Amino acid sequence: MSVEAKHAVIEKIVARLSASKIIRNFLFVLADHQRTQLIPEVIAAFHQVIRQRQGVAEAEVSSAVELSAAQKQELAATLARLTGKKIETKYALDAALLGGAVVRIGDTIYDGSLRSRLNEMRTRLAAE
Repeated sequence: MSVEAKHAVIEKIVARLSASKIIRNFLFVLADHQRTQLIPEVIAAFHQVIRQRQGVAEAEVSSAVELSAAQKQELAATLARLTGKKIETKYALDAALLGGAVVRIGDTIYDGSLRSRLNEMRTRLAAE
């Protein structure tokens, strides 16, 4: 597809969405440099920046068993106090944890799993 054809398609999309000239020009740059396949990553990065500016953090919670609504609410409140941010949580089950939970917020991991504690005890006992 020629550059002119790509620009025509982008113009139609921008007009349909009533998007700004800045967005149009940015899409032109992506198309001109054959980077349109990166648009989903650009959108994800943009959403992440917006959420950071709004003071929202995403927490990925893995637990050995399904948490009750009360436990989820208490965990979210505790994480909000720890981080000082509004917390959006995603939950997953991981039976390998044996008990407890592991929470990942960005690069920070809070490991309260039974598996981790047993490994710590094993290490301490082996060192003695």
